[in-house]
This record gives sequence, C-alpha cells and structure tokens, in this order.
Amino acid sequence: MSNKIKNIVLTVLFPLMIFGFLALHFLMPDDAVSQSERRPLEQFPEVNVETLSSGKFMTDFEDYLLDQFPFRDVFRTGKATIMFNVLQQKDNNDIYFADGHASELDDKLNENLVAQAGEKFMILAKRLFGTRKMNYYYSVIPDKNYFLAEENGYPVYDYDKLNQILDAKLEGSMTKIDLFDVLTIDDYYKTDTHWKQENLGKVIAALGEVMGFTPVTDYEKTSVGYFYGVYYGRAALPLPPDPLSVLKNQAIDNAKVQMLTPEGKFEDAEMYDYDKFGTQGDPYDIYLSGAQMIITIENENAQTDKELYLFRDSFGSSIAPLLTDYYSKITMIDVRYVASPLVKNFVKKIPQNSDVLFLYSTLVLNNSVILNVFDQ
Repeated sequence: MSNKIKNIVLTVLFPLMIFGFLALHFLMPDDAVSQSERRPLEQFPEVNVETLSSGKFMTDFEDYLLDQFPFRDVFRTGKATIMFNVLQQKDNNDIYFADGHASELDDKLNENLVAQAGEKFMILAKRLFGTRKMNYYYSVIPDKNYFLAEENGYPVYDYDKLNQILDAKLEGSMTKIDLFDVLTIDDYYKTDTHWKQENLGKVIAALGEVMGFTPVTDYEKTSVGYFYGVYYGRAALPLPPDPLSVLKNQAIDNAKVQMLTPEGKFEDAEMYDYDKFGTQGDPYDIYLSGAQMIITIENENAQTDKELYLFRDSFGSSIAPLLTDYYSKITMIDVRYVASPLVKNFVKKIPQNSDVLFLYSTLVLNNSVILNVFDQ
C-alpha cells in the first residue's frame, strides 16, 4: 500500500472514529452508576444562564463525557491490562497484585496520627465511662499490606513502629489483644480490604482468652453470593469475584438489634441486611447495615449478664454478630460518624465491670483524623 493510500485511509478513519464515538455517546443511554467502581456516574448537566456564564456547565459537561464514554469499562480494562502485562508496571491506580490478592500501596506511617488515635481512646474512656470500674482492651487489625507488601517487593511502613506508638499511649490503662500472629492473608477477601466473617473463629478465640469468655463454634454458614470488592473497580482488571457468607446460630437469630437514626432515635434493624448485597454501595454492608453511628445488640440468653462497648470501624460490623453469645448487650460505637460529645446522649445506664474494646484496623489508626473524638 502506497503512502498516499495510507494517508487517505487515516484521514478518513480518524474523523469516522471521532464522530462515530460521539454518535454512540448520544445514542446510547446514560448509565446511572458504575458497578465496577461502585459510584454514581455524572449525568448531563443542567443548562441555564447561571451555569453557562459561570463556566460550571462546561466543567460538568467534561466530567459527564468522561463518565459516559462508550465502552468505558472496556477501555479501562484494556489500559490496565497493557500496564500490567505489556509494560510490566507493578501497580495501576496504586493497586497491586500479590499472592492472588489485590491491595493498595501505602508506605507512609503517620506517627502523629497513630499517637493521636491512642490519645482519643483515652479520651473516650474518660469522658464516657468516668470513674466506673471497667475492663479496657484494645486490638489492632493489620491491613493486607502487612502480609503482602514487603515479601513481594512493594514499599510498606513499619507495623512494629505503629504498634509501639499505640502501646506507649495505652500501656498501663488498657490490655492489648494481639491479632497480628492470629490472622493470615487468607482471612481477607481477595478484591477487598476486609476480613471474612467465616474465618474469624480464631480471632474470637484470641479475644475470649483475654476477655474471659468461652468461644462458640457451632454456626450455620449461609452463602449469600459473589461480590467485587473495593479494589476491583480501581484495578480495572477482570478479576474473579469473592464469595460472601454469613454465620448464624440461635443467639444471632434471636438477638434484638437497634440502630441510631439521623433523627436521634433507635429503630429496630437486622443483623444481616440482605438488601445491601448487590446494590451500588458496598456489599460488605450486609453486616449490620455497614456504617452506622451507634448499634445495640441484646441477647437475653447470653453466657453472662456483662455488657460490651465496642468502639470500631467497618471491620467490626462482621465480628460483632459473633460476639452475641457472650454479652447480654453489645453497644457498637463508630466515632467516624458520631462525635464523641454526642455519644453520652445515647449511651446511658452503663453498668460497672462492663468490657470496653477498641477494635480498629491499621487503615484507620494511620488516619485517625477521621475519628471525631474531642476532649470536652
């Protein structure tokens, strides 16, 4: 083929591609959400004098074109495949793969924020429980990088240093329950940050050994389905989904669950919210409906009449149901979503000798600014 013919072909094909994709863009219906990225997509922006004169229309229109580009996920997957398999890039959008797992690069230890996390735990203990005689415990959940990063050549921060900083703040005031040697990478979902509920028996055993309860092992495992975790969309690769299951027994089935609403009232809720699975949000929210300010779980037939006050992040949603057998009442508090001065308004009549557990992942401890704890 002569250069002249090549030039003619290129000259014809290029505008055909441009106008062809433009035509497809306007002919194809807009998607409301991206299932792979688990987020809403931009819709056609509002057209009026204000948006046109301020330039907002053009800014929003550009975002709209990017989000609604024809075959967007196909192109994202193609780019990621080339990055990993052809260019041999070690990560895409800060997501890397090792031992069959996807994880996010994170090599910066925020020492001040870890120290502040310990200080915030002490503030919560002082302000909420005062001089009551309570049993205080804390436990750190390692993120997936602890098991994957260093041995596969990826940068990672010093987890020993993180523990040392937190221990220095809490030593003598709270009892530590170490989970770093209890967990393995197989206890986590391959495409997500979280641990698997069905693998938490050994975590319950570690907690029970220190906190003084006898672990229950008789659960019925029910498969809910398959889901794509938070790392799936960001990686943009055709990864297999993770299976998700829930554990049930008589105590879990009969427990009374209530959640604090934005209106400041407690309403009945479900231990497992099956409506959350398969939605555009996080399927992991099936466990106690995910992010909630305060949740209470009551069990009239518990092993003891003791109560547990569990300060937690998202990892706590899946382990709390498995603690139902051991406590007459569990009060879960997530200070990412409710400020500490407000907690006292909703948590009252706290009995002496209750257990208090601060259970947080390294992901939150290393970014403790998100914990709304104030010394007042």
